[in-house]
Amino acid sequence: MRRGDLDVLMPARDAAATIERAVGSVLRNLRPDDRLLVLDDGSTDSTRRLLGAFSDRRLVVVSEAESLGVARGLNELLRISDAEYIARMDA
Repeated sequence: MRRGDLDVLMPARDAAATIERAVGSVLRNLRPDDRLLVLDDGSTDSTRRLLGAFSDRRLVVVSEAESLGVARGLNELLRISDAEYIARMDA
């Protein structure tokens, strides 16, 4: 069952300096049934902790212990997505 029409895909690796602004920006612009799918791609900084501070049901965080890289990371998020439309955002 699809949640919404749009999923925004955001790979993030060591993005502690910008992740809060990037996620906040997307969430402020999403409709109630759309989602933001973020891949924490093996970050070694506080990216994972910062993502965990959000309490928005539209945010889905996937964590990888080791980096997949941008292309493989986006493909992983695409496998999770069930929306009709896909957008991409940098962290």
